[in-house]
Amino acid sequence: NSLGVVAAPDEPILDALVDRVAADGAIVLSGLLLPERAGVEARLAARGLSIRAARDELDARGDHWLGLMASR
Repeated sequence: NSLGVVAAPDEPILDALVDRVAADGAIVLSGLLLPERAGVEARLAARGLSIRAARDELDARGDHWLGLMASR
């Protein structure tokens, strides 16, 4: 299943989405800004998920974007 959601990484929706990740499942989060990484990783770890992959990209305006994949 996939779901597209626009929300700040500190909103309660992140916790709600993570709670729905199956024991052998994974979640992909994208559209994060690089400075948000530590906070998002900490919230995922607190809910039993580990980062399995990460990708970052610098756009033409100089914004550094991030995508993360985490699993249980």
